[in-house]
Amino acid sequence: MVNWKPPEDQWVKINVDGATSNNGSLISCGGVIRDIEGRWIKGFAIKLGSGSVLLAEMWGILLGITNEGHLDHPLSPIILKIQRLMNQHQNVKVTHAYRGANHLADALASHACRLNCKEEIFDRVPSFCNLIFQEDIRKLCFPRRVAA
Repeated sequence: MVNWKPPEDQWVKINVDGATSNNGSLISCGGVIRDIEGRWIKGFAIKLGSGSVLLAEMWGILLGITNEGHLDHPLSPIILKIQRLMNQHQNVKVTHAYRGANHLADALASHACRLNCKEEIFDRVPSFCNLIFQEDIRKLCFPRRVAA
């Protein structure tokens, strides 16, 4: 079972996710910043254009936290920028979250694919996220799906 976990004391948590449109022609990312109590600080949903879902994930990380790497990889420029930002801010940790623990960021990223504009910034929980946000606050657990 998985669920959203709050950050450690004195930290905030940024959950991000990337998404593709149903036909795979558009990518987007979304994210949410919350405090130790799970309270909403800020969220974002951004339409990115065309590309891979991995690119959308990388943009989500970069936009969420606004040396060396594999310089021949097409994602190298954005990975290097993320690494530079992380080096400037020493109190940054990057961890993986299973989908069941990342529903809110997933909803924001999916929402961005349907935007009529490029981006939306949310100072409050958007209505389409209310149920998911409340489930996280209640620490509702979800079974983790594993491919057979």
